[in-house]
Amino acid sequence: MADLRGDRAAIDRHVHALRQRLADESRRHADLARTTTVPLEALDIGDPILEAALTDSAMQIFLRHMISLVDGPRDTPEAVDQPRQDAIPRERVLEVRDRLAAMEPCSAPDLALGFEDERLWILIDLLHSGDMLSQHRATVELRSYMNRIRAREVEVGCLPQVVEALRGMDKRPLVLDLLLECARQCSEAHSDA
Repeated sequence: MADLRGDRAAIDRHVHALRQRLADESRRHADLARTTTVPLEALDIGDPILEAALTDSAMQIFLRHMISLVDGPRDTPEAVDQPRQDAIPRERVLEVRDRLAAMEPCSAPDLALGFEDERLWILIDLLHSGDMLSQHRATVELRSYMNRIRAREVEVGCLPQVVEALRGMDKRPLVLDLLLECARQCSEAHSDA
């Protein structure tokens, strides 16, 4: 990479190479359009001049950042010798302490609450609209997931909603039909118990 401390010609060559790469990327637009689920309008370069201006702006920000890393920060704030101390009356501190002590204790939130349900919906979405690699990985994980559901190692509260959503889905993959069968078996097992 160019020396960032003032070699303007090297920087200009680097910016030119970036612009060339941007032009090459726009040529690969057709390949990308076949493999993505992003709307095609988001991939179109509407105004090459605007794109060049945005590239230049981003490059200038990047170069300023890199120069500051190489040369060190230009403006260093002065260190404060003494931390600021606010004068809080003792009565106020005791009042706040008493109010906090009077509150009912609350438990920490369960961060895993709904995790299995959300994971199942993500796998279904990947199977339905993901690329081939995502569909393959989701299929493998969903098969393992169905085995865990059958063995009652995991409790999925959203199975009724999943069943309704899958029944309304056109052209669903075979593994989602297997999930429907798994959900049916689980609901029969719960009704028998």
